[in-house]
Amino acid sequence: MFAQVAGLEVGTLTHNIGDCHIYDRHIPLVKKLIEAESMDVHPKLIINNPTKNFYDFKVEDFEIQGYEYNKEVKLGKIPVAE
Repeated sequence: MFAQVAGLEVGTLTHNIGDCHIYDRHIPLVKKLIEAESMDVHPKLIINNPTKNFYDFKVEDFEIQGYEYNKEVKLGKIPVAE
């Protein structure tokens, strides 16, 4: 999205997170994720909107191809904050 709007080639986006934490109630879920077998997958994001205006993107403009996940890890709903 950023590259398209700015007229740049797609590359690596580095994002710094200023406040990353895990709530106590999520520790069992995080442990499941850490212990799960890693998967070698390479999903591809397709943007079906040629806009140059960042605020013109809509959810339906995006398609993810080749997304696979570990179906053995049953996480259920994970509330972020309550």
